[in-house]
Amino acid sequence: MNDTEELDRDLVQAEAKLDRMQQGVTDTAFIRRLGREAPLHPLLVLWRGCMALGGLIGILVVVILIAPEVSSAAASVIARFDVVPGAPLPMILAIFGVVIMLFGFGMRQLALARAEKSPMLTGELRQHQRLVNDVNRAQANAELHQRLKDKNSPE
Repeated sequence: MNDTEELDRDLVQAEAKLDRMQQGVTDTAFIRRLGREAPLHPLLVLWRGCMALGGLIGILVVVILIAPEVSSAAASVIARFDVVPGAPLPMILAIFGVVIMLFGFGMRQLALARAEKSPMLTGELRQHQRLVNDVNRAQANAELHQRLKDKNSPE
């Protein structure tokens, strides 16, 4: 292997490492970036709020299903709210909870799309800069080697 092939191989490897780093960013890292940029970003607040509300509705459905078995007083209180004929309260709440969770999932996807534009975190930035420097160094070495080769070659 001659020097030119070795320099080209080094450049390809440096570019591949940079591409892997850029393509390997996880959803969690993107969400952390957005959270660092704007902790109360509306998309993050909506996503977390919808997930919390969906979870609370799920717990409420379980409580409504179990409470009549435990206490007749609880059954009478729940019966007062169960006013829609043909649709029991737990089913209505479960459907509402699922819709809220789906809305929350949509907010998460929008937050991820927005987070791709957020600045990198400190550790990511350091690693990215190091890889960019490696690519620049490999390109400079290849260009210098080519210039020296052109200068020394007889015309």
